Amino acid sequence: MSNLRFTNEYLRERVEMYFQECDKKLKPYTISGLALWLGTNRATFLRYMKNENKENTEETETMAKILQQAKARVEAYVEEQSFLNKN
Repeated sequence: MSNLRFTNEYLRERVEMYFQECDKKLKPYTISGLALWLGTNRATFLRYMKNENKENTEETETMAKILQQAKARVEAYVEEQSFLNKN
């Protein structure tokens, strides 16, 4: 994924697989973990999420939205965990 040459359908599947694996193994959701799962690093993940590449097409915009939703899911998880661990 260093160049993120996935179809959007495949990207959605891989993202969902990441969350399922984390749930199965009781591992926390993280952006770095998701990026690694997709075969890249956090910086590249965030660049594609912000759609900061030279190609600005409908496909790259959809990819950015998929990654934005995944990031929001990670953030919600982290916030929920911080409240659960306060007790």
